[in-house]
Amino acid sequence: MAKIFIVEDDPKLAAHLDKIIRKYEHDTFLVETFDNILEPFQQFSPDLVMLDINLPSFDG
Repeated sequence: MAKIFIVEDDPKLAAHLDKIIRKYEHDTFLVETFDNILEPFQQFSPDLVMLDINLPSFDG
């Protein structure tokens, strides 16, 4: 089981990704912005990061 950190500003898409990934029994952690993600990232310690390449406050 992998731990996947998802950074996605579209709540519907984030929820859809979360649902699909959890279907395969992986753990997910969702954030909507790139601001202040360092602490949750370090606590969750993900195996994979899915980063939206077109975030309003950060160019992925």
